[in-house]
Amino acid sequence: MSRPRPGGVQRATQPGGPVPTPLEQWVEEVVRTTRPQRIVWCDGSEQQQQEVVEQMLREGST
Repeated sequence: MSRPRPGGVQRATQPGGPVPTPLEQWVEEVVRTTRPQRIVWCDGSEQQQQEVVEQMLREGST
């Protein structure tokens, strides 16, 4: 899996370079419109769930 680009979204890759999927294209469009501070791709892993919970606790989110 490739690393996120600064100011953009992570891209799927193939020989010859990145290939935007329809989902990635949609996210890019929404980013241009809404200007979010960050984008998080959720993979559903236990590790990611724990990281999200820890972040919410640090930031006081419920």
